[in-house]
Amino acid sequence: MMYRILLHIFPVIQLVFFISGLLLLDSHVYLAITLFFLSALFLNFSLHITIHHFVHFRFKSNVVNFCIECIYSIFLALPFSFYRMQHFNHHRYDNRIGDMTSTWKNKNGTFVARSFFNYSFFWFLRGSAKIAVERALRDGDLNNKEHRKIQFQFLIILGMYIFLVVLNPWFGLAYASMFYIGWSLIAMTNYGQHLPLEYDSTAAYSYHNSTYNFLFFKNGLHLEHHLDPHLNYPELTSKNQSNIKWPHLIMAFIRKK
Repeated sequence: MMYRILLHIFPVIQLVFFISGLLLLDSHVYLAITLFFLSALFLNFSLHITIHHFVHFRFKSNVVNFCIECIYSIFLALPFSFYRMQHFNHHRYDNRIGDMTSTWKNKNGTFVARSFFNYSFFWFLRGSAKIAVERALRDGDLNNKEHRKIQFQFLIILGMYIFLVVLNPWFGLAYASMFYIGWSLIAMTNYGQHLPLEYDSTAAYSYHNSTYNFLFFKNGLHLEHHLDPHLNYPELTSKNQSNIKWPHLIMAFIRKK
């Protein structure tokens, strides 16, 4: 339980930065914008570390899980159950064609790398959510109950957005900006985790720096997670394979080992 609590340092920081930005928006605009960007940065860590952990390791109580899913949906500004579906699909296809988040695409029968720029900044154009849901239902990565949850969580997010707009239209814009920038950073991190260097050569790439992995709960060991997704973070050990020289977010810009 203590480990789960520690994992929530990232969404707590995300929330503190966002609320601080709202409070300073009228008096210190540039500082507020900086805080919103930092909130988006920690949204990236919240998803890849804290919320990702919950996808794989849920509580026994369905009521507790349901409440947490709704809260996480607000932090993500995206239905948690949609991300959960997407992540199961990601493990099913391991960045190959069929993976909704693959860094590869099929172009005239040839597998080619997706553009870093388009992948990172136009992620919302990557594919149809409807088609993604249909594929997940077919593959078994989503069931009707989880599909209804997606719809309910979307209404919660819409309600939060409307609430912020009513308080102050700029608050709504700040929330939307955090969502877009945060998910762009998430896409960049995923690009660094799955560099499109050689199709199907490895499930993922890992950053093995011990200090980084201590501070970020072994988030650098992404290949190890793909090989053993049932292992909790403390149980992951470096296999010293598919090494990269920098953290995934930085490697996305370098785009080579």
